[in-house]
Amino acid sequence: MESSNQTTTTTTTKTTPWTLDSFLDSSPPWLLSAAVHVLLLVLLALLMLPRPGQPSIIAEVRYSEYIGDIDDHIAGLLEGVISEDTMMAAEILNPVIAPLLVLPPFIIMPDGRIASTHAPNVQLPIQYSFHGRQEGQQAALLRRGGGNATTQEAVRRGLAWLARVQRPDGSWSLAGRPLNPLRPGGMYPDGAIHENEVAATAMALLAFQGYGVTPYNDREFSENVAAGWRWLLTQQDADGCFFNERAAPAMQRFYTHGLGTIAICELYGMTRREEYREPAMHAIEYLLRHQTPGGGWRYYPMLQENDLSVTGWGLMAMKSARMAGLDVPQEHFNRVYQYLDSVSKDWGARYSYRCPEEATNPADAQATASMTAVGLLCRMYLGWSRDNPELNDGLEFLTRPEHLIRYDPLPSDRLSWQRDVYAWYHTTLVAHHAGAPHWRRWNDVMRQAIPEQQVREGPEAGSWDPHLPTPDAYSVAGGRLYVTCLSIYMLTVYYRHMPLYQNIPTGYEEYAENE
Repeated sequence: MESSNQTTTTTTTKTTPWTLDSFLDSSPPWLLSAAVHVLLLVLLALLMLPRPGQPSIIAEVRYSEYIGDIDDHIAGLLEGVISEDTMMAAEILNPVIAPLLVLPPFIIMPDGRIASTHAPNVQLPIQYSFHGRQEGQQAALLRRGGGNATTQEAVRRGLAWLARVQRPDGSWSLAGRPLNPLRPGGMYPDGAIHENEVAATAMALLAFQGYGVTPYNDREFSENVAAGWRWLLTQQDADGCFFNERAAPAMQRFYTHGLGTIAICELYGMTRREEYREPAMHAIEYLLRHQTPGGGWRYYPMLQENDLSVTGWGLMAMKSARMAGLDVPQEHFNRVYQYLDSVSKDWGARYSYRCPEEATNPADAQATASMTAVGLLCRMYLGWSRDNPELNDGLEFLTRPEHLIRYDPLPSDRLSWQRDVYAWYHTTLVAHHAGAPHWRRWNDVMRQAIPEQQVREGPEAGSWDPHLPTPDAYSVAGGRLYVTCLSIYMLTVYYRHMPLYQNIPTGYEEYAENE
């Protein structure tokens, strides 16, 4: 007989009591991550609640380029009430959802100071400086400032013209005619008498950037901006200077370099890309090295002379650098302020092109509307308050009926140019920052007159003719590209330049609320 041996195996299951360790070991990773995030959200929500017996800090809707130091009373309220983490958590809402830039009333600065967003004396952190150019913010600021579909369409047509006349290498021409047959493109009539490709390219890029276009944000004209910067960065020399004395008149050095510096500082501020930081720093350092003992700039670095026109562009470049988070020592701003005293009249309400001691032509020491606009803009950038009596005196002067935008000439005096896009551009900035009533008085005319004179048909559609219907003061020296770019700058002011002062009326609030 055959025999068989069978083995029986018995399995015993051991039940382990529930513990936190066993739960963590058996839980999937995604569940633990979700639990941690929920806990963090609850804690953040609790932090935002005021503690019993202590005052609440309520965030308000604000927007500005500057913030100022916090006063002792507010500092006392803040102590123990609000944490640094809570302050930094009060960021900007989604611009598509929020119609205006939303800031907390106080911000922790990079050096640890608590700063108020109410005062216009110290620069805002970089994330706010160029925020108005974003598409969601742009529409709201346009309405609030008195812009409209007509001004926006004029801007787009102007940029389309600039895109059409861009050269294949990415540059633009100020003269509008090919000096080199091997370099086609960029042709248009009524250009400047002298060529200056660097200045033309910087001006065109500023027009696109003011509209919010960069090489990286996938908007219309982004490729034009990318090509322009590829070319312009090759023009900056080892000293940081954008000017090439072999390619443009020598007297245009600091005009050219100032424009290039503003453009590269804006690009760095808008994109925060590290490859633009060094060119921007080199550009501003070159400008600062050549500031004269008198506090300004003029045409040539070797001559210690100043004029208010070049100095105005230099101060805008320093301001743009600070907006981008670059270091510009305060002493250079102080020196510009001292220079402004030398060219001021009527206690600072009017300004001349040069001071009496430096003016070889007596007319250069006389106050004019264009130089008054430049001087007042500089004063605003350097800290004058909105209620300064000299500022308001100057604004009354600039917004008189005879200084409002008109394209017909003054019949009594051919030397007093009625059409002056340079003066108009600077007055636009001053009035925009000052707000109502001066802004309403100026903008009601500007938003109508500038689009009306834009060329509508033919190959130059979108540009502004420098000679018709009457010649611009700079029709020969600047030409078609120059007057076109400055016209675009005026029509983008609503969102390109965040107001310097807090809670100012624009005069158009009723229209913004009704839309």
